[in-house]
Amino acid sequence: MGFPFFTWWPHQSRLGTTRQTITLTEGLSDLQITPRRDIVDTYTIDGGRKRELLRPYVDVRIVLERYTDRGLFRDLNSLINHIERGGTVAFGLDSAKAWACHLDEDIGPNTKTFLVGENETTSYHADSASTSPTVGDEIIIESSPPVAKRESHVLHSVSSRSDSSGGFKLDIDPAGDEEGSTFDYFPEGSLVRFSDFFPTMIMPTQAVGSAMNTHDHRISYTLDMTLTYVIPRREVEIPNQYSGIDATATLDTAMYDVKLGG
Repeated sequence: MGFPFFTWWPHQSRLGTTRQTITLTEGLSDLQITPRRDIVDTYTIDGGRKRELLRPYVDVRIVLERYTDRGLFRDLNSLINHIERGGTVAFGLDSAKAWACHLDEDIGPNTKTFLVGENETTSYHADSASTSPTVGDEIIIESSPPVAKRESHVLHSVSSRSDSSGGFKLDIDPAGDEEGSTFDYFPEGSLVRFSDFFPTMIMPTQAVGSAMNTHDHRISYTLDMTLTYVIPRREVEIPNQYSGIDATATLDTAMYDVKLGG
């Protein structure tokens, strides 16, 4: 088992950049995950309703109380400066479980086995350089914006695919005694990831300038930040919803307006 970590690509204008990583040496005090979305409801005179789905996102509150590492305090301040200026960052609760794969086939309701591609985030942490989905992992299946269907399961069986894709066949119910997937998903834009790994996070507007990394007389320090997870997008379910998206990009080069993890 690894440790909580952050990783990102700093904004640089002229001199290039390298991936930055902060690995904590202790567990978090708390991790709160709150799914949210923006919607617009329209009501008819006879009581009918039409709901328009806008931005889906997940608020993730990360709390590390009373740590005493002054160097970590400095590193976290640099991270905060990066995301205040519009950068993205990846966060994971377990540095050995930083994996995310794109869905490679349609999933219908009550599907129990499905195919995914290779882990596209092996560069995010040295502990995950050879990481792949593992039996017992709690996973998230999610579709692209604006629909953003999402559900969680536990992996009961994982096997390598017989083709040359480097991907995996995942089984969420090998014994046949549990329910399969709840919703339907399509490969375009759908992602399967470790449940406590968030490959693309941004700082919400209202958080800029707030006290996220504080101290008590410089004896101990507390990190309490809420970041917004946005589903990494490479392709979308609804054509022309976004412009300028490279449909051939990998997850590590896909963007939420900026480089994933950067």
